[in-house]
Amino acid sequence: MGVDPAASRPDGASDRVGDGRVARIRAALPPGGGSAPRLCEVCRDLTRAAGAGVALRAPEGVLGTLCATDAVSRRIDELQFTLGEGPSLDAFASGRPVSAARLEEAAAARW
Repeated sequence: MGVDPAASRPDGASDRVGDGRVARIRAALPPGGGSAPRLCEVCRDLTRAAGAGVALRAPEGVLGTLCATDAVSRRIDELQFTLGEGPSLDAFASGRPVSAARLEEAAAARW
């Protein structure tokens, strides 16, 4: 799941993610936010996905994976950054969450 950190405000509101996902993720985390692996687990559980990775974009545009729930999710993030396309990159570009019910089918059609 790619979410632009600039879109999330410290008060818990979100400028661009209008469906409440960021608020649900924050509510599921312990006070102070918890660890990066816990963040990935919460994202996976709330989206009912098989796995999840959280990618961050620095102000200068450098992308990187903060955490992943498993090796497959981490590899998917690495491939996105290497190939220059994928759901995280689309999310960063659009400022909106990008979901795919079946990633292998969506990837063949979209990326």
